[in-house]
Amino acid sequence: VSAASELAFIKEPNDVIAVRDRPLMLDCQVEGEGPISITWRRNGVPVETGRRAAVLANGTLLIRNFSKRRESNETDAGEYDCAAQNRYGMLISRKARVQLASLPKFLSHPQSVTVDEGGVARLTCQVNGIPEANITWQRDRRPLTTDDP
Repeated sequence: VSAASELAFIKEPNDVIAVRDRPLMLDCQVEGEGPISITWRRNGVPVETGRRAAVLANGTLLIRNFSKRRESNETDAGEYDCAAQNRYGMLISRKARVQLASLPKFLSHPQSVTVDEGGVARLTCQVNGIPEANITWQRDRRPLTTDDP
């Protein structure tokens, strides 16, 4: 077995945040002696190719319309990996976590407080979203900064 026959990844899939009803591509490019077959798994289960998903000639997985069906709670989100195989063996990529982008949802809102002059007021706010929300505060509709005492 020569070094040229060994499989090696040129590109492996990366963690990504996907947008509903948009295409998603996950990389899996391999070098080694051909023919090389590339297969994909989501959460350890082979990804079905056909109308919804395809493996491109370079090994990239294309999901044509990334989705989450509310009624059945089925989703394309999960952990993906690709496997490359030639006659000398198989190589499995790292796992890539694919999450569905979601709008931020407030878990808790700031509550009104009464504070003595010179006292400290603590206002809290919890937000959940993918990707993580960027939280900013305003006072009288003007941005507050941490530079402002």
